[in-house]
Amino acid sequence: RYVRRRRALLATEADRHFAGARARMATLDNQLMQMPQTGEAGVTAWLQWSNDYSAALAPAMPGLERKGLNTMIGDGSEVLTRTRQHLGQAGWIGFVQYNPVDPQTSALGPARYLRYTVTSAGLAIKDLGLRRPIDQAITAWRGAIDGKPSAEGTKLSQLLLADLGADVQSRKDWIIEPDGLIALLPFEALPNGVDRLVVEQHTVRYATSMAHLADSELSASAAAKG
Repeated sequence: RYVRRRRALLATEADRHFAGARARMATLDNQLMQMPQTGEAGVTAWLQWSNDYSAALAPAMPGLERKGLNTMIGDGSEVLTRTRQHLGQAGWIGFVQYNPVDPQTSALGPARYLRYTVTSAGLAIKDLGLRRPIDQAITAWRGAIDGKPSAEGTKLSQLLLADLGADVQSRKDWIIEPDGLIALLPFEALPNGVDRLVVEQHTVRYATSMAHLADSELSASAAAKG
């Protein structure tokens, strides 16, 4: 919401500081597509790009704040509360790829995947481990997929869906928020138990973010009252 509002203000206001920021950010957006994406070079390029992006925004920030940009920053618990209220009988399964930071050196560690689940009853978080072996399992399964349970699919299911709480497993509807290579997975085709696929037990939908769902539900509720 914050980024969408910021872009909308920058695109519509005539303030000279906004115009300068627009031009510089357009250049940076183009650079982003050309940057290395992996390894030390990728980290270095991303940090430099982030610094340049912040510097480009700096002259426009006072004007953006006067336009009410900061009102878009809310408490994350509010988003979680709204999401849980509107999930009903559905279960949310989200995946996030991240790099842990060494608090002593500020160096980035190897990328990992985190899984979080949300139902109307509660929230659970689990670190799934290093991203690389999970990505390798995704690639192997996609290369061998034939619509039937397989060794590759069983391994991948164990990596991504192991230890799901009973409150999630019992939900007929699942909403999946993927990240990284996990976004390439049709979760319906993954095994979920002995000789059974997820699609045989759950209806699967996909979402881009919990905040987007919460905002959509809030807008729909407001429209209904109007």
